Amino acid sequence: HNTIPCTWWDNKDEKALEDIDLFLVDIFDYQNNETQILLELLSFTLLHNKKIIVLDRPNLCGNTVQGSIQRFNVNKKEYNLPCFHGMSIGELALYCNTYILPRPARLHIIPMKAYKKSKQHFFYKKSDIA
Repeated sequence: HNTIPCTWWDNKDEKALEDIDLFLVDIFDYQNNETQILLELLSFTLLHNKKIIVLDRPNLCGNTVQGSIQRFNVNKKEYNLPCFHGMSIGELALYCNTYILPRPARLHIIPMKAYKKSKQHFFYKKSDIA
């Protein structure tokens, strides 16, 4: 009987993570801490040539870009993003992969089913989300 290892990123053991072939990210409600974790994970997968799959989820804060600028550190470099950036987790991963990392990681995004930003709701039926 095989088991799938599961760990919290905050308690990561980088040596143990090197044996993992693929990282699956499923974050439903994300704020600044999760954005930092996503950036670190994308950077780690790029450095170690690992695949990363992000299950896209709606941004429950809506489409508005507002709020203070938050600073995120990845590989001793500082990046700024608005506190409320209006991106879904998949869009945020794609943005970071395109504009923040020195080159793209092996990122795959599984999009939401029947999702349209113009029709964003705060409550979704299970059938609306892939």
